Amino acid sequence: MQAFFLSLLTNVSQVVLVDSPIAGALILLGLFIASWQVGLAAVHGSVMGTLTAIVMGESWNEIANGLANYSGVLTAIALAVTFLKSSTASWLYALPWIVITAIVTLLMHRLGLETYTWPYILTTWVALIVAYYVQGLKRT
Repeated sequence: MQAFFLSLLTNVSQVVLVDSPIAGALILLGLFIASWQVGLAAVHGSVMGTLTAIVMGESWNEIANGLANYSGVLTAIALAVTFLKSSTASWLYALPWIVITAIVTLLMHRLGLETYTWPYILTTWVALIVAYYVQGLKRT
């Protein structure tokens, strides 16, 4: 259970290559100060990615240090707030893509591949291509 709560902050800190719940809390605070929507999206991505990692049987060590889902944090921010018109639809649309990002991350880990932010980049590109054809998601 402790690993779950640690991951919520270390997922955020690993975006800038730091394994620290304190750094994650400070970054998250900064995101909320900049925009409550961006901060909430980061939390949204962190929670969904961690839950996906747990369901997929990822080790608690990987989950706790944020390596299982820092890309999900980026995906959530990108799709819920940044690249699409922020709305209920964009937040719901981001959900499956956060899960897909976590799955891609974990599969790359299991194949021994370096992930960096590739899961975020790949899934967000595909999500944006699909979103182009979905009414109400485009930025105005």
